[in-house]
Amino acid sequence: MKNYQPAEVGAMLAHMIAVFMQIWSKCNAREKDMIKLVIQDVIGLFEEVINTDYSIPSLSDIPELEQIAKRLNGWREKAAPRFVLELLLRRCNNETAVICHRGLVELRQYLAKQEPFIHSLIMAENCDKLITQLLRCLLDIVAKYHDTDADIMALAVDCLGMVGAVDPSRTDAAKEVVEINVQGNFEDAEECVTFAMALIEHRLVGCFRSATDTKAQGYLAWAMQELLVFCGFTAQILDTSKGLGADQIMLRKWGKFSKPVRETLTPLLTSKYSITSAPTLVETEYPIYLNQKSYRDWLQTFTLATMKEAQGDNARKIFTLICSRIIKDQDLRIANFVLPYAVLNVIISGSDSHRENIRQEFLAVLESIEKAKTDQDAAKSRLACQSVFIFIDCLAKWLKQHRRAKIEHKQMLAKKANRFIAADENEESDPAEMRVAGLLSALPSKLMSDASFKCGSYARALFYWEQRCREVEKDPTRHDMSFYYQHWQLIYSHLEEPDGIEGISAKFTYRSFEQQILEHETAGHWSAAQSCFEMALATDPCDLKMQKGLLNSIKQAGHHEIFLHQVDNLTALFPENAQVYSTLAIESCWMTDKCVEMETYLNRSEKSGFEYALGNAILALHDGNNEMFEQGISAVQKMLGDAIIASGTDSSRQCYDALAKLHAVQDLKAIQGYLWQDPVQRRASMSLLDERLKCMTPTPKYQQFCLALRRAAIHMLICK
Repeated sequence: MKNYQPAEVGAMLAHMIAVFMQIWSKCNAREKDMIKLVIQDVIGLFEEVINTDYSIPSLSDIPELEQIAKRLNGWREKAAPRFVLELLLRRCNNETAVICHRGLVELRQYLAKQEPFIHSLIMAENCDKLITQLLRCLLDIVAKYHDTDADIMALAVDCLGMVGAVDPSRTDAAKEVVEINVQGNFEDAEECVTFAMALIEHRLVGCFRSATDTKAQGYLAWAMQELLVFCGFTAQILDTSKGLGADQIMLRKWGKFSKPVRETLTPLLTSKYSITSAPTLVETEYPIYLNQKSYRDWLQTFTLATMKEAQGDNARKIFTLICSRIIKDQDLRIANFVLPYAVLNVIISGSDSHRENIRQEFLAVLESIEKAKTDQDAAKSRLACQSVFIFIDCLAKWLKQHRRAKIEHKQMLAKKANRFIAADENEESDPAEMRVAGLLSALPSKLMSDASFKCGSYARALFYWEQRCREVEKDPTRHDMSFYYQHWQLIYSHLEEPDGIEGISAKFTYRSFEQQILEHETAGHWSAAQSCFEMALATDPCDLKMQKGLLNSIKQAGHHEIFLHQVDNLTALFPENAQVYSTLAIESCWMTDKCVEMETYLNRSEKSGFEYALGNAILALHDGNNEMFEQGISAVQKMLGDAIIASGTDSSRQCYDALAKLHAVQDLKAIQGYLWQDPVQRRASMSLLDERLKCMTPTPKYQQFCLALRRAAIHMLICK
């Protein structure tokens, strides 16, 4: 190893020690002694490298290695907090799961110790870029490992709660989107090379490094080897002795890969990987979604079925012959990257039956969210809908770029001919444009809006509902538009746009109960909203929607005692809805410290959802059952992690509702830990909670829940 560079030695040692730490608890005494000897020998051989390379994991969590840990951790006591955070983020971003896991463990410890420093970065005049990088890193980890590694997922969600629900106006932590222009539909050679290089750079290399299955890694290596051949890369570009005689174009293209990627790809320029097994034959019946048990199964099956129908020599080479071999049982990020472009290719160049199959698939996914009967089905449907939204966005973006390119081409020809483009100049029919536009127009705007609304994508829901309203307004046979305007206002209410609600109100000829209620709720006039609900129930006492609205208005007004009394009355009158009422009552019980009643409502509730899990955790806190409390908090965090995935991780704004709840749950955990502190430490800890609150969006919707949960926890601990 003496010929290795210090950076290479540091990377290998970091990986080795991270693996040792992961398997330590499973080792017997003899194996632990051997690991300890290996680490001691490594430190003796490479002490200079270890003292200058700070990527080595800490051994502090292992009591048997305490002396070695003190020796390795000396630098941490002297290093600046900012420097340590930068290094931890680098390790958390590592493609290898074991290094990422160890990085998250130490990041969690760091966030607990450096809470004032994190607050100072958030509350600076301009939120520090490190916070943006931290949030982006954690959201990417949640998206990457949510269905493959529960431990990493739990650690990342825990860290998100510790960072807190940072106001998106300070930092949105938006994801960098890789956009590839495929206007030529994979018929242009340069365009195909660009796509293949982007696939290698942004997906395959990372998945290759993080793969733990040697078979999966072998397939990825073969795929990258074949794509390099497709792009024209050969071992010749590595022969520096040829100097200027080498292919300069290929050298420039090779230089577009980042240095770490080039290091991974270099051996593949001379490798001889081959596949002898026949490709998997996918016999599918559309719509595919209806016959798949999970989101993973659907995405992989739909991807393979679409790639099988790829049109054109280049598309068939990339999708059918190469990419189809690295979809099954591989990282879902690969399928999510290539599928939108495969769909676009099949729509443009495929047959009418191909386009109809894709349309049916989109419709089946979008309709499924209304039909979901269990939480598992709903989660599967939300993830599938998010993927369909990505496909539709890709098609719409291609259509926009294609039309712009056509206009620019006409302008250029007109300029060469020294003339202007006539306003009524006939446009030539474009089959590709007509096919893409035809499929998009075949997706009902109402269905798109409803699915977006159910997924919590309210801006998208508004976009499509406006389209729907315009369609209905143009219909000469239309009747009353009140329903459409009311739903329009409902979407605005979720976007927290009171001006939009007021603007739509001008379109009504009269104000219905529903409209008045929505306006009152948006403005926070809960007493007025309550009066409207009571009048509506006087007409139809059995209306469950109005009953729930009445209960919500009483709760939002802060009248929790009245709320619980009303729940009991409704349960007596309508026992068939007891589960619904009991689930709604859980929050008011812990807000008023009625733990005996809360236990009754928990047993009588639907026994699922965020309110139920949080109620169980709070009841365990009241009873002093630390084990049950930790299990309850873990269940709540898992639910919120799933909610983050369902809402989308493209930015912190997109999943802010789940992040705000994570923030409040973390406060609950912190307060439970403060119980054992002395009064001075407790005051300092409460001061930190107040600083955390300042980081949130300054709206009652989020801060009131956080403060109520905090107040309830403190009251329970004091009175216990």
